[in-house]
Amino acid sequence: MNDDGEDSVAVGAEEARRAAVLRPLVQAYLNGTGSLERGINDAVWELGVSRATVWRWMKRLAEEGGRTSALAPRKRGRPTGTMLISSKVEAVIEEHLRRYFLRRERSSLSRVVTEIRNACWQEGLQPPTRRTVQRRLDAMGAREVAKAREGAKAARQKFAPVTGENKASMPLEIVQIDHTPADIIRNRPIETAA
Repeated sequence: MNDDGEDSVAVGAEEARRAAVLRPLVQAYLNGTGSLERGINDAVWELGVSRATVWRWMKRLAEEGGRTSALAPRKRGRPTGTMLISSKVEAVIEEHLRRYFLRRERSSLSRVVTEIRNACWQEGLQPPTRRTVQRRLDAMGAREVAKAREGAKAARQKFAPVTGENKASMPLEIVQIDHTPADIIRNRPIETAA
């Protein structure tokens, strides 16, 4: 089985191979010399990818100054933190979370989501999903939520660092036992009937 070191070397070798094929094309494109059509077709055949991918890699290589790392595989999907809902819906979520959820009365998240959806429908906005509301709540931080719902004293007790010392003046004065279950096989000699 390959370890991470071998995998990263293989990925680095693939990036270098791609860069060796694409660098002359990028130079020709930037200089405006010659026809790129034949070079693009050769790169498609040699790298085994589509024309669009070759152009995308050439663009990345040009933008990053020809560095091989520009051709490293990238994470697919939306970048983390991308917001797809409008600022008006964000404002409704924020207001309702503060008004209904972050209170001592402790409304359930389902109830707050229903209130948010109703408010969005009344304003003619696309209502958010429960998961979206949950993400906004998670972004607030557990300490802030505990302070609003349980009080400052309870939040302080829950999140304050534990102070004190754990010193021993004599050997075995402090003994800790781990109760984690473990599979133990005992080897016993097999007794034979004689």
